[in-house]
Amino acid sequence: MAQRCAPLLPAHCPPTKADAAPRRALLSAGKLLAVWLLILLLSALPLAPCALAGAPTQAERDAIGLTDLVTRLGAAVPTGASVTVSQIEAPRTSTNDYMVNNLLPEFAGKTITDKTGGGVVSEHANNVARNFYGADGLAPGVLAADIYNANDWYSSDVLRLESTAPPAIETRDVQNHSWIANYTDGSAPDVAAATDVLRRFDYMIERDNFVAAVGINNGASTTMPDVLGNAYNAIAVGRSDGQSSLGPSTIDVAGRTKPDIVAPAVNTSVATSWVSGAAALLLDSANGNSFARESETIKAVLLAGAEKSPFDLDGATASLADDWSHTTTQPLDLRYGAGQLNVDESHQILTAGQQPANGAAEVGGVGWDFANILPTGEREYFFSVDPEHVAFTFSAIATWNRQIEFEHGSGGDPATFTPSLANVDIRLFAADGFTRGAMLDESVSTIDNVEHIFQRALQSGHYVLTVATDQPVDFAVAWDADLVLKGDANGNGIVDGADYTIWADHFQQSPQPFWHGDFNGDGVVDGADYTLWADNFTPLPSAAALPIPEPAAGVLALVGCLVGWLLFRR
Repeated sequence: MAQRCAPLLPAHCPPTKADAAPRRALLSAGKLLAVWLLILLLSALPLAPCALAGAPTQAERDAIGLTDLVTRLGAAVPTGASVTVSQIEAPRTSTNDYMVNNLLPEFAGKTITDKTGGGVVSEHANNVARNFYGADGLAPGVLAADIYNANDWYSSDVLRLESTAPPAIETRDVQNHSWIANYTDGSAPDVAAATDVLRRFDYMIERDNFVAAVGINNGASTTMPDVLGNAYNAIAVGRSDGQSSLGPSTIDVAGRTKPDIVAPAVNTSVATSWVSGAAALLLDSANGNSFARESETIKAVLLAGAEKSPFDLDGATASLADDWSHTTTQPLDLRYGAGQLNVDESHQILTAGQQPANGAAEVGGVGWDFANILPTGEREYFFSVDPEHVAFTFSAIATWNRQIEFEHGSGGDPATFTPSLANVDIRLFAADGFTRGAMLDESVSTIDNVEHIFQRALQSGHYVLTVATDQPVDFAVAWDADLVLKGDANGNGIVDGADYTIWADHFQQSPQPFWHGDFNGDGVVDGADYTLWADNFTPLPSAAALPIPEPAAGVLALVGCLVGWLLFRR
């Protein structure tokens, strides 16, 4: 029997003596599966309890947009009250320590069920739960959670690895997987076993329509773990500090962009629980729209709302580790995915409402759609940026699920899962009314099931986002045009002295972007841009009586000369 090597907990935790002992789980076929924790870099560390974080701190709530969401909605903020969840946990110090302690006050009133049976309380499980659905977590209104031992979940209980049967049916809305596993057969990867896990998992997500957030490994030098980070239909979660696995995918079609999203947590276990909590909040905000509860919709909305501002977009720092980049055939960054989780931004996209494609009417600058598309039925989403504003960023994400055809095994052979993937592309065009103009950007990967267009400083005008496919498929698309007044160089929603400083620092330089002071998009930072800044200057309420900041003497003289020259020319 193949030996499967599986690191099932955050790699930052020091190993214990029990970690060196094999862990066994029974496959449905009656075979024994040997599983070891693999914590390579920490093998020389002294034995010590694993330091785990508590519920999100105020700074962390600020960073992921949770504070903004609560401030904006007040008592109407979603809590996840209409959502049920599953939490799959890997044991650490024994074969059964995977259970959440439902007697803790932070879980009062919740029904937390041990679905595997015989579970012992795990502090790792407690910590994931408190960040996910605890009283101070992201989705405190969640009242029902099923807990599984990961070894049994992917073997006999749910996925039924290498058996003749399909996976068990999932009735919960969100699955959280804060564990990883790598499979080996002697010294070589057991690709067949890992592939069977991934295809069964993708099949289950598509069939049962739940959102699955899966963690990747801790450590900047690590590669994508075999499972479950390589899954197509799940959301792979990394860390905003870059201390997690570097994509691309490695199993079952290598080279795909992973992870999908990151969060500013101390480890990927917590980061994953935050994404699961955010998914629960979005599902709770569906307001009766079943399309808003599709797993593809939630994934698209989470990724479209992710922030790029924590990363270096301009090569401004010497380090390459903090850069965010993508290409037309690599939709997401290989370390930071679509960017950093922002619950408030994603919530605004979802609650902007479903807006179907229409070749003769515009959609709003923020919104989403879920629909079936045919090879002959390209979808068009026309929208505008009004003359007073610029889309400081424009983010569009299309997602769709990999389809898996299941066939029962016969004669003792395992069931087969045959995958197929539609090739969906998205493009952004300028528009004249409802007629396409020049193409501005495209995302056309042939192996991913996510496409991403990201533009900065999209000037006022008309545009159209298109979606096309080579075969029939259900897809979700979400878009977010972050509008700011011309003059708001740093995109913080206020035109103030900080923006003037940016303009002054780049005065008379060309070519320069909007965020360096070229507010009218003509390629030059000049007096015309200063006029736009001054016209839109917005002092804070506490400084309403203060005069508009004046340019420095030298700059003012240059502006005066420029204005005088223009008058003379007239």
